[in-house]
Amino acid sequence: MKNLSRLALPIALAGLMGCHGHRATDGPAPKRLAPMAPDSLWNLAERAFNHGKWGAAQKQFDLLGPLLTTTDPRYLRMHFFLGEILFAQGNQLQAVREFTSVARGICETYEADTSQQYEMAVASHALAKAHEELRQAVEEFKV
Repeated sequence: MKNLSRLALPIALAGLMGCHGHRATDGPAPKRLAPMAPDSLWNLAERAFNHGKWGAAQKQFDLLGPLLTTTDPRYLRMHFFLGEILFAQGNQLQAVREFTSVARGICETYEADTSQQYEMAVASHALAKAHEELRQAVEEFKV
């Protein structure tokens, strides 16, 4: 036991001295990934939507939302896509809100040219369809 205590002190001192003299060098700072550009997020969201991957599409559109300004031509289309996704997921009430947002945005933001009239008609049709399904669900619930 006495021999062990004699060895322990020099070993501990040698260990401390060894650590002090050879500090680990700092490596390069980890690279931060740049946030995805709106165009990349849009492409991913649209691709997921076209393949019926509603959850993935919704996630991408949710990430894209804060990056688009209300003057971006994709802004209202994004809300339309979100309405379609929510409708496909069975969340008709929130889908109606998205479609209403699209309809209001078209009316408030643009003069109604032919392409915007078409988008308005599509949004109105989807809104009416969602409203009818919601009404039917309420009626079935009452029974």
